[in-house]
Amino acid sequence: SIFRSENLELKEEMEKMRVSYQRMEKDVQLYSNQLDTERSRYKEMQCDLQKELNSTFNENTKLMSLMDGKVPHDLLERVHLEKDIFDLKQRLEKAQQEKSSLQEEASLLSQYKSLPEKVDELTKQVLK
Repeated sequence: SIFRSENLELKEEMEKMRVSYQRMEKDVQLYSNQLDTERSRYKEMQCDLQKELNSTFNENTKLMSLMDGKVPHDLLERVHLEKDIFDLKQRLEKAQQEKSSLQEEASLLSQYKSLPEKVDELTKQVLK
């Protein structure tokens, strides 16, 4: 009778663990999908920033060639260029912060990798 009740308790505990494990697996899959989405968004943003940086660099090169040709430099264009550079630096910093946040999220998700092994270990202990 004692063994029977203990066995029932163990079966109930195993069922709870199985349900919890399945829920955690779904959570890990969800987080993995979110991470993949954020990675692709980050890559797109990085590509856009690179294009804008190249465009700004080309514009700067044109301005430098105008200056070398002894053409009076237009102060308004220079201010506009400096503003563009400032905006790009801000966007780059934001992208770096997002990258950092994605890396933190990835490390958090990597902690869930050991859950199946823990569940197997606990199941073996329960079965003993």
